[in-house]
Amino acid sequence: MPRCGITSPLTYENTTWIANQYHDTADDTGLILAFRRAMCPYGQATVRLGGLTPDQIYLFTDRDTGAQFSARGADLAAGLTLTIPNQRQSLLLTYHPVVKNG
Repeated sequence: MPRCGITSPLTYENTTWIANQYHDTADDTGLILAFRRAMCPYGQATVRLGGLTPDQIYLFTDRDTGAQFSARGADLAAGLTLTIPNQRQSLLLTYHPVVKNG
């Protein structure tokens, strides 16, 4: 699966987030994997996703909780706020396009 979109600079500082987007252009699906490091004081980070179709609606699933939400590709390119409440935790979101009827 090709990687595109968000990437954090490679850093070994424990005070930052690190996040990556893996997007498969063949079927317009992907995942976001984010880590809040041990000394990071920030519970939220806003990331801009790449490779998405602007007018397409995408359904996201939190793989830990099962919670779901949807958003347009153009809105996701402008910024998606990720929340990880505790230090030394991760977040895994998968997404796929919502099939349009008609």
